Amino acid sequence: MKNKKKINAICAVAIALIVLIAVLLYSFFFAGDREPSLGEIVENRVVAYETDFLDSTVQMTSQSTVTKYLVNWAENKGINVKKDKSNNIIYSFDATEGLEDREPVVILCGYDYSCIQSYKNSIVCALTVAKNDKPHGEYKIIFVSEENGDSSAVDKLSSDYFTENTQVIYLGNDTTSKIANVTGAVSEYEFTRDVSMVEPSYDKAFKVTISGMPAEKITEKTASYPNPIKQLGNLLATFKSKSVLFELADFNGGSLESAATVTEASMTIVVNEDSKTKVMTRLDNAIESFNDKYSDKYPQATYTYEEVEMPTRVFTTDDTESLVSLLYTAPNGKYDNEDESSTDAAFTSIRFISSENQKIKIKFMAGSNSEALLNEITEAYQTICSLTDINYAQTLTKPSYNVNKQGQDLAIKFTESYKKFKTTDLPVEGIPEYSMCSLVSQKYPELPLIAAYVTNKTADNFAGGLIVHLGYEE
Repeated sequence: MKNKKKINAICAVAIALIVLIAVLLYSFFFAGDREPSLGEIVENRVVAYETDFLDSTVQMTSQSTVTKYLVNWAENKGINVKKDKSNNIIYSFDATEGLEDREPVVILCGYDYSCIQSYKNSIVCALTVAKNDKPHGEYKIIFVSEENGDSSAVDKLSSDYFTENTQVIYLGNDTTSKIANVTGAVSEYEFTRDVSMVEPSYDKAFKVTISGMPAEKITEKTASYPNPIKQLGNLLATFKSKSVLFELADFNGGSLESAATVTEASMTIVVNEDSKTKVMTRLDNAIESFNDKYSDKYPQATYTYEEVEMPTRVFTTDDTESLVSLLYTAPNGKYDNEDESSTDAAFTSIRFISSENQKIKIKFMAGSNSEALLNEITEAYQTICSLTDINYAQTLTKPSYNVNKQGQDLAIKFTESYKKFKTTDLPVEGIPEYSMCSLVSQKYPELPLIAAYVTNKTADNFAGGLIVHLGYEE
């Protein structure tokens, strides 16, 4: 009896081994014949294209170098590509057999060399869709030049791309995936004051500099990053509140040409020899506090000071106090909405400061998906300038984008395609950031247009959703 049980056990083990070997042999000889799923294809391509893009950003030091990258990328993949006079890059794809009657799709994606990292997610997503070898209707992918934050090149695109039945899908970048039914309006401001220069009363000069902050597109999130101009302005305000006597010789930061976040700012202050140690202690404390808060997140950022040659002229006390008061009180970063139940949002950012040619010039910008909040910010800036005796001007306004009925219908169709690929719902909500959708909707008010926002983790999801939307059924 015992021998019989032993034989049965041996037979069971032998059968299990035979089944296992058969499975392994089948996998070895036949698994290679299995066509990878769309999810696997998309995931692998996103990883490959993102790696290539990031490796290439070192060379993207001008708009033309990004343009060259996008053109070469398409040519190397055998894609029909052309560049127009406004540096827009157009990839064109004819419909595959049997899908010629589908509505054409135009996918818009911006690029700006000055903050190219901010465009990574949408560009990688678009490139993945460009290498779509699944059945699809006619479509185009257009990389729109947004050099230094200027989206006007989208207005220069040929109207031939936007026929009456064309679906338009804009790809943006955000920290959460969504379809935006509203993208914000934007206002830009310039504050100026002629300054008088006098001989310094003190005898020791220090140059204080914050540099190495990343250049990113200004959004609600990045506007709350430590702004070097605001940080140095706060330092001067602290000096005043702690009765540290100083004179200001210059203050410069940011760039007039770039729409990116401020990466660097510096100022020269003059102090009394007797208070030199006290000032250096305050500076050391400010640097220590900055490093404690930000060194892990911004390892390239530096906050330094050095003793420099004495300047021959400094601002008057009145000019200095006006500037310090404005920098301290003017909103910068995420703007607080007093209505906590509202989904409306707004942000502000100091973009530039200069004290050259005996004139203080400061540039601010603000964005919001609420007209009321944007008006509130504008009134705040007007009031602050009036109180600090600084000239105020609103130099630019761009309107918001609001989805139309055709866009709402397109959003439903696209989210269904997205869900087929990812089985995840996409939220639909407004955002305070401006988008080129404003210009497109003004020029083509009847076209279905949606704004889809891609994150670092969802470039593959949106690429897969777009491929399904273009006609592929797995």
